Amino acid sequence: FRLLSRQKQALMQAFLFFLMFVAFFPLTIPFDLKTLHLICPGIIWLAMSLAIFLASERFYLTDIQCGYLEQWLVYRISLQTFVFSKWLVHGFVNILGMMICIPILALLYQLSFSESIALAGSLLVGSPALLAMCGMVSAFGADGPNRSVLMLLILFPLMMPILILGSATLSASFQSLSIAPYLALLLALSLSL
Repeated sequence: FRLLSRQKQALMQAFLFFLMFVAFFPLTIPFDLKTLHLICPGIIWLAMSLAIFLASERFYLTDIQCGYLEQWLVYRISLQTFVFSKWLVHGFVNILGMMICIPILALLYQLSFSESIALAGSLLVGSPALLAMCGMVSAFGADGPNRSVLMLLILFPLMMPILILGSATLSASFQSLSIAPYLALLLALSLSL
């Protein structure tokens, strides 16, 4: 968890961004349950993807600048171990932060218990795919001058299926439809990366 301590500020910033993004939407529109349920899935998944992008923009930057990556190579520890451990800690903290927010989201968006479970399931199953994509794309421009722009250009088309499936999961829950197919597709995407 030393990896976590080096990027504590970026992860906290991403968590607060997510919380503020999803909290301000219901407060800025006139209260209408239909409208809230209509925009809720897209807002939550967009906020989560932006928060994960924000946290992983400098995913490898500190490791490259401070020489941690070279230390791993000197000790002959495989790069796969380095990347997986970094991704695991990063994912654990991000997903834990999102799960902590679910009761607040349920209150703000007037979600029932079953809808909250659907939201938690979709975030839990879909987040690893987003984290893996952000980690891979972050490696492309790890030390480049315009890494944010490069990451967005590469990442945006890759994230669309996950955002659509994640939003569709919650929308299906609102309509009392089965969410299992959506969760299965999200899980397949997460496991394939």
